[in-house]
Amino acid sequence: MRILRKSIIFLIIFLLSTEIIFVYAFPARYVYNQRINYDVFKDNVYSIELSVKSIKQTISREKIKNYYIFIGDSVGYGTPCPPEKTISSYLNIISKKEHKDIRFFNLALPSTMFGDFYTVLLLLEKYDVSIDNVILNFSYWEINAKTPTYWFKHYLKELDSNSYNKMVELGAIKEDSLWKSTKAEIYHFANKNIGIIGNSGFITNKIKSITNSLLKESKPALSVWSSKTDLKKAMSKPENRWYFSDKKFNLTENSVQIYFINKIIELQKDKNIIFILNATNNKLLEDETSKQGYQDNINAIEKLFNDKNANFLNYNNKVDYKLFSDHVHLLPDGYSFIAQDLWNKIDKEI
Repeated sequence: MRILRKSIIFLIIFLLSTEIIFVYAFPARYVYNQRINYDVFKDNVYSIELSVKSIKQTISREKIKNYYIFIGDSVGYGTPCPPEKTISSYLNIISKKEHKDIRFFNLALPSTMFGDFYTVLLLLEKYDVSIDNVILNFSYWEINAKTPTYWFKHYLKELDSNSYNKMVELGAIKEDSLWKSTKAEIYHFANKNIGIIGNSGFITNKIKSITNSLLKESKPALSVWSSKTDLKKAMSKPENRWYFSDKKFNLTENSVQIYFINKIIELQKDKNIIFILNATNNKLLEDETSKQGYQDNINAIEKLFNDKNANFLNYNNKVDYKLFSDHVHLLPDGYSFIAQDLWNKIDKEI
């Protein structure tokens, strides 16, 4: 019994010590460095809470009063560029140059859908991070996707059970088995409450990064889309054709994406939100995007947001094709262009 008692006491002291270390000594930049650490997040979606906490700590520590939260997909995230060359990072640079007291925080993630966007907003509210100013970017195909959430159905169930149940009833979300759901709850609890578990992915990622640096492993160089000889062929594959489908989009109220767009607009009532439709590389996809059906869908998307009196920006045909890295993602100068143009449009509000 004495050995058991000592073991329990040691375990308690160990857990308390590691918790103190992670709360007060673990560098926040490992968790959130101008955007979410996707290498960690893709293996542990619950790590987003640590990013939200990190943002909240920064806001509190630096006494930031005016800030925008950037949510969106891989374009908002800044694929394929490093953290310091994203739209939100360039906006922070411009803000500093203009001597404006405003910051931009980036919670965009690849593969997100409108149900994910909505859930992230609810998560921010849960942690008392203001969503008074939000920039939400999305791509053409996402508004017609059949899946409302790619990452955050567990959080949706927790934060808005009514919407979650509705999606389950519609067959848009497949409910997990009791066993799988229980495991998810336990894993979520452990990530949120035990520092060594929640931060383990960031520690591993940092060790890997240091190792790669010591081994002098270089990262893939950024290159313009026109230099990628197999890109056009890749985009013509069946699994990629939905990115620029010319079939009529379902933008009615029974669409799961429209359901969450309405929820977002309702949540942001009396707040400031800007919806951004990402530019598409029409030079690469000219055979498809020139079709009438595609053009009709673009016009319908714009009409949808205008009818809802939403602040909507359409960047189609506004970005130089030399600034694309593929069908939708941009090179650093492309993201810089969007940031400057966006700043010019919101400067009066700032």
